[in-house]
Amino acid sequence: MIAYMDAEYNCCGDDKSLIEIAVIVCEDSKSNEPVEIYHTFVKPKLNKGRIYPRIKELTHIEQSDIDKGKSIAHVGDDLLELIKKYRIKSIYHYGDYDKTALEWNFLRRSEISKYRIIVYKLKDVMESVVTRLGMIEPVCLKDMAYLCENGYGCDTVQPVDLFPNTSHVECVAVLYLK
Repeated sequence: MIAYMDAEYNCCGDDKSLIEIAVIVCEDSKSNEPVEIYHTFVKPKLNKGRIYPRIKELTHIEQSDIDKGKSIAHVGDDLLELIKKYRIKSIYHYGDYDKTALEWNFLRRSEISKYRIIVYKLKDVMESVVTRLGMIEPVCLKDMAYLCENGYGCDTVQPVDLFPNTSHVECVAVLYLK
């Protein structure tokens, strides 16, 4: 089994506190059906548990969501259970910040080093996707990764602003069979 992960962080200065994480477990990269979806908000330890205003603006995460979130240790235990339950080989993510930030969250204190396997299972697919597609932000990482691994190339990518005045931008891609 493999998993795909996306996370949000309460970034400001040295603070990289995890505030939201989603993990989708699949049988393999060819499977379109999730076996399990894990999603939770996380209470940051720094900044008195408050979300920074700029992060709230970018992510649209509300303080009330954070207040109902789990502790980082609880999230770590949940992720370890997912890895064990499904024998997850790799957790795919996009971009190098996730690994750096999760190391900061899970490995900076020796008492939580039991979570190191979470960080070691992370596999960044950004370089592979960027190389194959010649772009920086694929709209759907899982679908683009699957297509690129299975004989497709990308000819053109056009950003389309479907949600004006937000940070969300969609892309239309022209793919071809290699």
